[in-house]
Amino acid sequence: LSTNTMKRVRSNLHLLCQNALRHQYIGHNPVALVKAPRTNQNEISQVQAPLNFNEASALLESVVGTALEGIVHVALHMGLRRGEILGLKWSDIDFNKRTLSVNRTLKEGSTILPDGTGLTHARTNPPKTRNSKRTLELPDVVVGILEKQKRIEARNRLKAGEAWHATDFIFTNELGGSLWP
Repeated sequence: LSTNTMKRVRSNLHLLCQNALRHQYIGHNPVALVKAPRTNQNEISQVQAPLNFNEASALLESVVGTALEGIVHVALHMGLRRGEILGLKWSDIDFNKRTLSVNRTLKEGSTILPDGTGLTHARTNPPKTRNSKRTLELPDVVVGILEKQKRIEARNRLKAGEAWHATDFIFTNELGGSLWP
């Protein structure tokens, strides 16, 4: 695990034990005695280098005609996170001004039910940071992809008929529901 991951795990355990201490489930916080790991100077970064032109072209070629085509184009041309792309709604697009607004993310959420079982679902959240909420200019290629996505949605809506679930999401499953993040 990277040093940052270990620090986050320690921090979460510390908070968990602090909460248990506050509710008197435990007598002391054992994590308070553990020093946070130091950053190793020889540690190799897990941050991936961006795709070069040939890699990006190969990726785009590999998804032509698939359900991922629009998503991959938006990711490569707009630099959006996966959750930001899946959270895009048609109301976020202004074709006249040629802009796209990032207003939400779609992410996996879970709920613990009264019987103790868990339920996993997709839910929308505000963007990751305050600066993540933004409006971006749409390049011609993305306008074309979004117009194509509109046609795909219209075909899917006709096929689904009464089963269509109108969500306003741009990238949906065959019945109009959100894609799994």
